[in-house]
Amino acid sequence: MEKITLKPVVKELLYKTDEVNTHVDVLSYSGTTTQEKTLGSLYLIGHVKYDEEDLGYVISLVSSLAKREYYSEQALKSQDPKKSFEGTLKKLNEILQDFFKNKSFALNLGLAAIAGDQLYISKLGKFKVGLARNGEHIDVLNNIALFQKSAEDEQQFSNIISGKLQPGDKLFAYYPARPITSREKMLQTMLVKEPQEQFLEKISQLAEHLDTFTCCGVHIAIEQIKEIPLDVPATATLASQPGGPTADSVSGGRTAQVSEKPRVIAAELSVSKKGNVISSLSNVAGKLKSMDRLPIHSRFKGFIIIALVVFIPLLSIVLIRSGGDAKGLKAAYANGAENLKSIHAKLAQNDTQEARSLIQQTLAQIQPFESEKISELRKELEKSMDSVDHVSSLVPKEVGTAEATGIVLAFENNTPSVVYNRSEVLTVKDKTYTLQDPVTATDATLYEGNLYTLAGNNLYKYADALAGGTKRSDWGTPEGVAQSIAVDGNLFVLTNGGKVETYFKGKKESEFDPSLPVNEQNQIVTSKDATLIYLANPVTKRLYALDKTNGSLQTTYKLDNIGELKDITVSADGSIWLLSKDYKVWQLSF
Repeated sequence: MEKITLKPVVKELLYKTDEVNTHVDVLSYSGTTTQEKTLGSLYLIGHVKYDEEDLGYVISLVSSLAKREYYSEQALKSQDPKKSFEGTLKKLNEILQDFFKNKSFALNLGLAAIAGDQLYISKLGKFKVGLARNGEHIDVLNNIALFQKSAEDEQQFSNIISGKLQPGDKLFAYYPARPITSREKMLQTMLVKEPQEQFLEKISQLAEHLDTFTCCGVHIAIEQIKEIPLDVPATATLASQPGGPTADSVSGGRTAQVSEKPRVIAAELSVSKKGNVISSLSNVAGKLKSMDRLPIHSRFKGFIIIALVVFIPLLSIVLIRSGGDAKGLKAAYANGAENLKSIHAKLAQNDTQEARSLIQQTLAQIQPFESEKISELRKELEKSMDSVDHVSSLVPKEVGTAEATGIVLAFENNTPSVVYNRSEVLTVKDKTYTLQDPVTATDATLYEGNLYTLAGNNLYKYADALAGGTKRSDWGTPEGVAQSIAVDGNLFVLTNGGKVETYFKGKKESEFDPSLPVNEQNQIVTSKDATLIYLANPVTKRLYALDKTNGSLQTTYKLDNIGELKDITVSADGSIWLLSKDYKVWQLSF
């Protein structure tokens, strides 16, 4: 049975002019793991125009949040692209609602997802999607015959437009800037007639010859991948039967009927059969049944033939493949050994940043290979990384288990004592407080009984929250795109670029770049009297202790034994508390 899979081939189109107080961007994401691939790909096209405050970061912030929500743990479990898309829109609407309350800007966003043969689209403001199919151009957002509008009324994003894609479809999703809309008829004709590369080339020519040309969008060509059955004769027999069954095509985990029956092309078949290893094995196996009836010399001759037909070809294949692997392994080891010398030289020069980068690069290069020499090289590289990071022998100890939904902000008696649900509920031991003017927070922290939250790159404060204070006040907006916050009297902001900014009474005092691996799951924590600020990286499974004043790395703690990190906080005595995703409580005490 022939399997047909649809594959989107994506090309980003981004040509910007130097328009004042305006930023456009296009971002595309594809699933990497098997579960993520079932959810398909995500695309975002954005245009923002602001007055005084530079809000160009809004598009990258929204795209980062969209990606995180669409491929969230819950979405991966459900494996339902539409539900994932709906959840993403709701989350973005919550974040943007708060942005619109406090900022002055105009925002246009287009969000699309392709999962198998299903297309989901939603927009905020101006956004267009053209579809070329069967020699015709279709305005996707306004074609109710082919694409349906969801009955759900989203708060800011439009209703979801959904429909089915077909092999050979070409999509052009874009922000309708004036240089594009004035040439829409021409672009529609190009989309219908031109293959992807020619379409891109003509857009490039327009940008080259027109100084005012702006284009922000994606071109998506829907290709068809066929998996041809191995048993051709059996398929041919089935196809040749009148009224035989049609083939099913599997795309993105969904099944659709293919109307055309498998056809046998004459050039693919031959009356005579070509010999190969499989057919030879089959013939020999058939003759083995009657081997015991043959004379002794005939049996011996038969065994010689079996050796020639079976074992020699198989041995040749093994030798060829092992030889190829050996060459790759040898080259990987030689390159890694040379890099190790450079790493030692950089460490001798105290160039830890370059040394760390080269170590990570080399470990990635040798990762696919295994041998005794590679294993020794890997150990040396990891030892060098430990040297760069000043790794401590102290590791977290498991002290209990605890179920907690939300951000754990404090521990007492080895269990969470303060938990914030990222919105309106703060639980303090056995009491629950409902916060006023709730926002959807990406991070939060405590300081002297006050709750500080980060939502949509805005900072808020709930004074005396631990004693029941529920009134929200605006604390301010950091310069960079904030990812995590910590407070000790000063407020520290970890940006999505890996820098740590320090603020006092809303004014930026300083910043430092620890030059550590950047990851969107990184968190920072500290306490009032601590001289250190801790940066947790769940990907490298390391906790970095940094000097608060200059960001210099003091020591590093390995978190390999805790599994996946969920939350981290520091108590007043300086103990570090960690909650893993399997709800085990761990402690680092000094």
